[in-house]
Amino acid sequence: MSHSSPCPSCQTVCHHVHKYYTRTLESLEIFDMSVIVKVRIRYYYCNCPDCERRTFSEPLYMADRYARKSREVERRILATSLNLSSRKASILLERQHIHASVSKCTRQATSFGTSNPVCESIHIGIDDFAFKKGHVYMCMACDHDSGKPVAVFNCRHGEKLDKWLLANPQIEIVTRDGSHDYARAIQRNLPQAIQVSDKFHLVKSLLDGVTSSFQKMLYQTNEKLPYPQPSIEEAYGYILRDIYGMGEKKHHEKVNNFLQVKEMIAKGYSWNEMVEAIGKSPSYIRGLIHGKSLSVHLDSKQRKALKYASEVANIVSGGSLTVSTIVKKMEERLDSYLVSRMMRTLTRVYTEKRKSIREHNKALKASKASKKVPVRAIRHLLIKGRLMIKSSGK
Repeated sequence: MSHSSPCPSCQTVCHHVHKYYTRTLESLEIFDMSVIVKVRIRYYYCNCPDCERRTFSEPLYMADRYARKSREVERRILATSLNLSSRKASILLERQHIHASVSKCTRQATSFGTSNPVCESIHIGIDDFAFKKGHVYMCMACDHDSGKPVAVFNCRHGEKLDKWLLANPQIEIVTRDGSHDYARAIQRNLPQAIQVSDKFHLVKSLLDGVTSSFQKMLYQTNEKLPYPQPSIEEAYGYILRDIYGMGEKKHHEKVNNFLQVKEMIAKGYSWNEMVEAIGKSPSYIRGLIHGKSLSVHLDSKQRKALKYASEVANIVSGGSLTVSTIVKKMEERLDSYLVSRMMRTLTRVYTEKRKSIREHNKALKASKASKKVPVRAIRHLLIKGRLMIKSSGK
């Protein structure tokens, strides 16, 4: 009887046997006894001269390549590991004369979830899950009708979830929690799908928001508001405004006209539109900007302030708003008068903001001495529509 096998690389059917070797496989038990199967495998020469593979072994249909257990044993290990913990699965398999360690059971269950099956459901639910309490949360998609999982992702949002949603355009309704990540992912990849939030999260979000508002109205929140700090971009904008406003009215009017004309040119305005908006003659506008930069229209103090404007903005964004502190951190490269002119608007704006924060925190401190309404009573009023009266029985 002749034997042959196709080459796995070039698919050429080969007959020339190179050698034999024996594979040892663990099979299912018989009559409560373990079974070891020894299979004699042929090694063939590949007859194709262009093939890179010179020799190969014939495929074994009862086991995978390099496997020490038959496919039936692997399927039983997988089924047991999916329904029991790895430790219990290992003990149960040992009684069935199948040698599978705890790590083997864990690997089998983990490898089963490396790829998500094809989803045919049109109603799904997406929520967080974790293998164990305290572990990093992941994402699971379930069939809303059967309640069975259809996809598992190792992150709560990202490329994998986006690709899976795009690959399932048949989905019409998605049930989710109040997560903004899920909402954005669904809106981005399934804009036609209807998003449904569950009742628990709707009521919880409503109660949390309204209760927090009630507490703030009654000054019952324990959170003191921090003093606001300007960002680098905001501080730089205020400082530039004050720098351009230095000098006499005629001087900073020319600077403002120069900036306005430059902005209008960038937006594509015509000469007639610029003349009408500025209220000056075309020769004035042409002489204002033709071959000139902003520094030409600035005096020496403005140019010096503009040179250090970004550095001052960086210091201000770190929380330093007083002139003396800024002069000290600038190592006296700017005098106190110039710093005060640069900080005029920024100081006024944030003095008002900090004043309101100070009054709020002061009122909060004074409210702690008064009798507070419990949070439970506020929630009872919102849900039941009446106050919760605590009867004092004797």
